[in-house]
Amino acid sequence: DPGLARGHYNIATANLHLRRLAQAIASFERALEIDPLMMEAWNNLGNTYKELGRFEEAVDAYRRALIVTPSGSIYHNLGSTFLAACRYDSASNYFDKALRQQRQTESDGAGRETYIGLARSLRRGQRLPESVQTLTKALQDYPLDVGLLELLAQTQAALGQHGQALATYGRTGKPMAEIHLRLGQVALRRADSKLAERHFEQGLLTNPDDPRLHN
Repeated sequence: DPGLARGHYNIATANLHLRRLAQAIASFERALEIDPLMMEAWNNLGNTYKELGRFEEAVDAYRRALIVTPSGSIYHNLGSTFLAACRYDSASNYFDKALRQQRQTESDGAGRETYIGLARSLRRGQRLPESVQTLTKALQDYPLDVGLLELLAQTQAALGQHGQALATYGRTGKPMAEIHLRLGQVALRRADSKLAERHFEQGLLTNPDDPRLHN
């Protein structure tokens, strides 16, 4: 049955998993010619375009998916696409919409990856205090999440809140040498070589043989 939309969708999905992206696009488009209301085909078509770096086409596909079925995961995908395209205000806007949708429709609350996406968008858009607020809220849902704690500590360090950053990193359970290494790297990215030097030296006090700190 060449008119079976689900068959074309499944071929497209298989090609996507095999990284045959051009073939995947062709089959997703064929499925959508037959059934323009197949939300998952629009969504995966957007995923495929995003993999290829064709961000405008990805955004268009995701928006068409939203017309069919508003979904927190699709808002998240839009945020992720704008983040990859370095359009940070748009990214934070859609990640925020994703969080609101997830809170309304998902029993386990907002998604961890959406919190991280929103925090990174705000940070890269130089909205560091808002990024800290987002991560603090995320840690209410995921209080022992090491990835969230690390991102919060790095953002606090970027704001110059060194005491808070050190305390936040301490909650991860990582060795002090590792903590000072990470904070030193943040200082280097901010071109604060004196602070970076102090962190690397303090790290070496607890682990004198760490080659990364010596480097």
